[in-house]
Amino acid sequence: PTAALGRLTELLRAGHPGDQARVYHGLTHSVRVANTAAAVLGGPAGRALSPQARNTLLVAAALHDYDPSRAPGTPARVSATLETLEKDPAAAALMKELAGFGVDTAQVKALIKYTDFHPDAAQREKIRQDADAMAAAAFRGDGALSWAKLWGPRLAFVDQSAMYLDSPAFARQAVIGLANELNAPADKVLAGTHNFLKPLIESPDFALLPPALQANFRAVHRYFVTLSEAAPAAPAAAAQARAPP
Repeated sequence: PTAALGRLTELLRAGHPGDQARVYHGLTHSVRVANTAAAVLGGPAGRALSPQARNTLLVAAALHDYDPSRAPGTPARVSATLETLEKDPAAAALMKELAGFGVDTAQVKALIKYTDFHPDAAQREKIRQDADAMAAAAFRGDGALSWAKLWGPRLAFVDQSAMYLDSPAFARQAVIGLANELNAPADKVLAGTHNFLKPLIESPDFALLPPALQANFRAVHRYFVTLSEAAPAAPAAAAQARAPP
């Protein structure tokens, strides 16, 4: 409903401190993740879901980086988001309202946990295990847990991809914003971005994107490959480094 959507929008605006033109994990990112999730849900896989499941996914997509207490200009923290959704009065009130439309706070939090990220593979596996445990506690009934364990990682794919589905110029500016958040050299982060994007394009979840967004994603990846080839040689670790999406 329009009124609930308006309150969700205001919550998002309040949840991203700092100069929004200089960051990656800002309001633009949250909106694009939600819009990308909506685009995926408009495809065959999404149309098969119940209205409650679709609503839950969209709310999780919109609120996955809701962390108003973070230092301005720094990345959102999933751990803080999970806590804030229940302890922040405005967020708790909105979640209570959305419960009338089949959106369960515990389920939203479990889906958001899947979007957490760590550059170390062992830590990523730990995140996945923790998310599975949260999903097991939140999703009850026939097939509910299997659904969560399928769509939670799909939401993570959407989160990681959403800023690379427009033009190369937009993606470049987004990555510079990421470098700003990390206090890292922008040229190093730009040069390593193609390594981050390649597994996403090779993922089975890539097929969930509408054809036009797939084409944009491929063009953006080609741009970053070309950028890396033109960049001065850098140590392998620096060239491959990539911060949490």
